[in-house]
Amino acid sequence: MRRLLLVAAAMILAAWAAQATSDGAKPADAQKTGQAVQKDAKGKAALTDYKPQPSEYGKKVRCPVEGDEFKVGPDTKAVKYKGKTYYFCCGGCLPRFKKNPAKYVK
Repeated sequence: MRRLLLVAAAMILAAWAAQATSDGAKPADAQKTGQAVQKDAKGKAALTDYKPQPSEYGKKVRCPVEGDEFKVGPDTKAVKYKGKTYYFCCGGCLPRFKKNPAKYVK
């Protein structure tokens, strides 16, 4: 039983480590971890999925799509676009932003 718990814990930690990326993740790193990468006209990464870090939890932000103010949490959807991080109030706003990011960036 103890061995089974240790194996399960190791698998959970490995999965968590595979999902976690640092703030300075490069587009190639994002592709390796399964993150979406959109490229601009010059072929450079313009938009990458981003998972907020625990240090960002509680930070007040505004959704670029709906304009709602909310606090970042562990389930908050986010992307990096042209060097800036954008957070979304719900899962429905993220695909809308990805479809046409320039429409929502001020």
